[in-house]
Amino acid sequence: MFGEEREQLSLRTRMGLKMLQDGAGEDGKFSLAELEQTFVDNRIYLAEMIGADLIKQCQAQGSTPVKVTETISKDISAACQALQAWQGSQNRDAVGASLWRELAYLFDQKQHLTTPFDANQAATTPNQLVHDNSALVLLARAALNVEASGFKVDDPLGTLQFVESSTPTGQPSGTRFSWPGSYHQAGGFNVFSNSTSRDDTLIPQFVYKSAIDPVTNKPLPSGLSTSGYPIRYGSSWIMAISFTDEGPVARGILTYSQSTNSQRAESDDQTEYFSLNNSLRPVLFTPEEIEANLQSEINLSTTQ
Repeated sequence: MFGEEREQLSLRTRMGLKMLQDGAGEDGKFSLAELEQTFVDNRIYLAEMIGADLIKQCQAQGSTPVKVTETISKDISAACQALQAWQGSQNRDAVGASLWRELAYLFDQKQHLTTPFDANQAATTPNQLVHDNSALVLLARAALNVEASGFKVDDPLGTLQFVESSTPTGQPSGTRFSWPGSYHQAGGFNVFSNSTSRDDTLIPQFVYKSAIDPVTNKPLPSGLSTSGYPIRYGSSWIMAISFTDEGPVARGILTYSQSTNSQRAESDDQTEYFSLNNSLRPVLFTPEEIEANLQSEINLSTTQ
């Protein structure tokens, strides 16, 4: 349940520990609102660990192209500006979010961090970005990946990341919801992914082909396509609850919505809500709340 003893933690686990430390209010405890906000902030540990240092390095590089391979060089000044504009969360309006995602799939903690793992400081090590220009090569490659897919490095995340259901025959429905949320590789907590390796549903799902990495000539491991990042799985039923003297008070959401019948409003109502609001909704509990929101009622009886 807890992982191996005295072994390096994932960036996502480290983000969770940091959220516990940072998210509580002045009383050191979480209110319901603080708990929800901590979850939907969509922070990523990689950016918080190396972001400031990476920006310093790319500012020093200026418009001088970074040599990626013998035949490929890249001016990273636009990418650097996008990272500076990033506001610290992988939300729909996040400029530079795609760069962090692409960079995370290229990042190697053993190669690109100087301070090694210390079991006595497991929540904060390894850390410290290298200063051998390799981090700038990663940023250059991230920018090349984004542009090769037809997007700009400063396009907001909502321009790229979306949820789209498939038709019963496995074709894209055409109804897309731009999507907030982070991913495991960069140390996000509220994670979503477009990986096809977890296609554990009996419903056919359309698969967008990944764009080609300009350096390796292989499909991008991030799954970025010319349509963006299509989300296939991730946070589904989410609930935050507070047990008060008057009874439980909760907020929650089912991100893929309630019904699989595309003709019903319940097939995408909660999906649309989360897309637009990046927040949870009230969970009805008391008889009065349920009665006030009753949609329909069927009374069944039998006769002997």
